Amino acid sequence: MKKLISVLLVFCLLMGLSVPAFAEEEAPQAAVVVPGMLESMLLFEGGEQNSRRFFDPAADFLRADGTIGDLIGAALQAVMLCRYAKLDEMMIKLNDAAFGGLKMLPDGTSANPMRTVVSGAAGSSLAAIRAAGRWGDVDYGAMIALELEKQLGDENVFIFCFDWRLGPVGLAQELSAFITDVKSITGAEKVAVYGNSYGCQVVAQYLYAYGGGDVSRAVFNAPAWTGTKLFKALMVDSADELVLNAEEGVRLLMRFFGREIYVEPLLRLVPARVIRRAAFTLLKHTIDEYLLYAPGIWSCCAAEDYEEMKAKLLDPALDAAFIAKLDEPQYGVMRHIPDVLAEAQANGIFTAITMSDGTRLVAGDNVTGDGIVDAQSASGGEAVPYGSVFADGRTGAHVSPTGALDLTNGYLPERTWVTTGQLHGQSYWDGMTAPLVAGLLLKGEPENVFADPAYPQFLDTHCPGDGVSLRLAGGMDKTLDPSVGAVTAVLRNDSEQYTAFVHAVTVCGLPYTVSPVICALKPGEVKTVVLTPAGNGTDANYGCVKILFTVFGPLPIPRVRTQAFKTA
Repeated sequence: MKKLISVLLVFCLLMGLSVPAFAEEEAPQAAVVVPGMLESMLLFEGGEQNSRRFFDPAADFLRADGTIGDLIGAALQAVMLCRYAKLDEMMIKLNDAAFGGLKMLPDGTSANPMRTVVSGAAGSSLAAIRAAGRWGDVDYGAMIALELEKQLGDENVFIFCFDWRLGPVGLAQELSAFITDVKSITGAEKVAVYGNSYGCQVVAQYLYAYGGGDVSRAVFNAPAWTGTKLFKALMVDSADELVLNAEEGVRLLMRFFGREIYVEPLLRLVPARVIRRAAFTLLKHTIDEYLLYAPGIWSCCAAEDYEEMKAKLLDPALDAAFIAKLDEPQYGVMRHIPDVLAEAQANGIFTAITMSDGTRLVAGDNVTGDGIVDAQSASGGEAVPYGSVFADGRTGAHVSPTGALDLTNGYLPERTWVTTGQLHGQSYWDGMTAPLVAGLLLKGEPENVFADPAYPQFLDTHCPGDGVSLRLAGGMDKTLDPSVGAVTAVLRNDSEQYTAFVHAVTVCGLPYTVSPVICALKPGEVKTVVLTPAGNGTDANYGCVKILFTVFGPLPIPRVRTQAFKTA
């Protein structure tokens, strides 16, 4: 399922034009990475599959006789005749072959004996994982660990691998024992803990239940603390209601496979309804048939939808024991996140959040978020529907550059770092925010970072799949002020292998002209343009720069890139 979801959830990556600077401070002796859902590899216990990774859906699918021919025929029927029965059949066949072993029983336990590919603190340090030759089984969740390794060494960075189908209560107990073992192995008095996505729930439950006396710092990346509206969308909505951005999915695949995958022209030949139907069938069938009784999956149910979804999907009598498992975290840690964070800080634990907003891959309720988790859930802040800005034009130190998220009353207003251009906050694939995350985890507050000084908790990120990006010269100011005169900006081709030709650069909502605007950029090449005021200003609080360009890969493909800027 990991690779399946990776095809849908795609992650942004990028160039490191600037690296945060942190005050010198003695770093912790050890760090524990708690990965997100689907990131810990699971293996069958015994049997012929004991020696290989369980998550190999593509290989399992291709082993089936006639699979390719059947799939092509099903796709053609869907595209040409709008007949989906065969396509649905093929998607279900894929699921049964690849993910059937994940099936959970009504009591919330696994139907099949399974284990994590790496277990126990002794075998979970980067040094031990490398020595055992298991790096390929944990690299998805270990990318941030590589950044931590630069400062702590591979013997002091540990990955807490767990069965992500299980609930946060039991996993927090395992994490507590794991941290105790890490302290014993390293001699550290306390450890720094990094949580990603569902891993943030596990860390929060640990702090909620055990107090975190062994933790010095905790950084939460794309936290799914109060669930996501996506759960309800997948469980009760129809395929036609699912929002899926296939091109964003391609961007995740680029980083997942370590190269730019040039399939966008092909995607544009396939109707969006067909891609949406196939994705919906895969996801819904997987959850309905295998993971309906997975406590971890239910922890992704938004708090406001929880009772409604229980009534629709579970039987109060037959599923009573399972419901009790679900209620404990829902009415415990998930309803008390502000208290958990406040207590942690009162106990001297440095806490911070890194997340993204304004990215849409799949989303459940038109709420601005990082493509998977709603911005409100991750930050506790106020968000507007995706693609919108606050009607009152609010600004201030806690309003994100997109104008769609206000952290004033959020969980951690001063320590929430909001990025744009990423999917589900995958900062460990971004050469600019990975150092920020590691710095927060190991050294605390940064002295400065690539951001507007008036908005120090915000970052821009860029993806090679986007092709061309633009930054104001100097790298420290994201404010356009016509009263100060012309400003120089830097165009950069973020693509790692393809030339881009820029047709036009225009400033929308602000009185500027841009020159020169036509240029060719080789991979990684930069050129400057000048933004010159052409009026007396504007009442708008935000404007944007729109870049029209063509990427010359195997086939030329036109693209548009829009980036937001704050006005003076």
